[in-house]
Amino acid sequence: MSRPRTRILVYVGKGGVGKTTMSAATGLHLAKRGVMTLVVSTDPAHTLGDLLGRPVLGEITRLAPNLEALEINPYREIERRSKEILRYLRHLMAGRGYHDMMIQELLTFPGVDEIVSLMRLKELHADGRWEAIVVDTAPSGGALKLFVLPEAAHWYMNKIYPGEKKLLLLLKPLADRITASALPDAPVYDALESLYGDLVDIKDILKDRKTTSFRLVLTPEQLVLQESMRVYAYLSLHGFQTDCVIVNKDRGALPRRNGSPGESVSEKIRETFPDLKILRLEHARRDPTDRQVLLGFAREVYRQADPLRVMSRTNPIEYEIDGGGIKLFVRMPGLRKSELKLHTHNRHLVLEARNVRRIVPLPDSFSEYQADGARLEGGILRVDFKPNVIRKLHP
Repeated sequence: MSRPRTRILVYVGKGGVGKTTMSAATGLHLAKRGVMTLVVSTDPAHTLGDLLGRPVLGEITRLAPNLEALEINPYREIERRSKEILRYLRHLMAGRGYHDMMIQELLTFPGVDEIVSLMRLKELHADGRWEAIVVDTAPSGGALKLFVLPEAAHWYMNKIYPGEKKLLLLLKPLADRITASALPDAPVYDALESLYGDLVDIKDILKDRKTTSFRLVLTPEQLVLQESMRVYAYLSLHGFQTDCVIVNKDRGALPRRNGSPGESVSEKIRETFPDLKILRLEHARRDPTDRQVLLGFAREVYRQADPLRVMSRTNPIEYEIDGGGIKLFVRMPGLRKSELKLHTHNRHLVLEARNVRRIVPLPDSFSEYQADGARLEGGILRVDFKPNVIRKLHP
């Protein structure tokens, strides 16, 4: 008999809005309901252990019946997963005064935290012992880098890597004779390909709407709301499902610049996220390091709802047959037309929004179609495709 599906709940949002608090509260709430739960932090700041009152860095730690927690330690993950790469670096640096700690530092290049966090998430999901994995992420920018990394790796491994690997393996025998700097050997490339395979697997897991739900945490502040709109747009752009918005410290109204009450939070957030479930936690001066207080937060937010159920069912990217053409819809709330750039290339739709790019592979059914215009209305980008029509896109 197949095991029950492990649900993954990913809390995202701007720094300081309460992602760690909600992650810990949800974990405690699920455990209290008898759900075997793991709370994982991918945030390099590592405040999950402080909140839960136990060190959990690098080790899965049991905190209560049905509840375990882990803060991912990049250094430990690199050592555990990159033995062949470390072997190569040790050989390359032999006799040059580099000790192991310095060599490990060479592997902590920008982006490696995201890589090893994804590797560990894939491993934890495959383990099968938890019914729920609750993920506390880094602030918005770091979280987005984490989740779009598999697509960047896909582009490199398909476009650049094959030729590079073939060339370097051909040159290796010659290079070994004429230079002291050895080129990577086959096991090093095997290790890289294994890492890439894990990235592909976790990408599929995170985009499976029955498995993974992204939950956007925000506070009732204008700047936070604006950034939250962009986070939701970027997640939708990359095909990740956001199923609810959690308003932390809900004061009932967005403050105006002079500090007086402004527009109703409910109205503004409903207008901004019309298709998402809105959950609320009222502002209260309570110590979040108290587990009973955390449980109270979760009960207030979820009330009678099961945190594991999908709160809203939206498709970030949809297609529709319309007469002789096809329409593609991408949810991109909060973005202006001036921030978007689009073009098609080799049956791919390339979307750019500020500093984020997404290459959307088009289905085989699009092979006889060309993009024939685009427009952004109500937070939804619509791209029209018509048979044998070639026209520059004007979003």
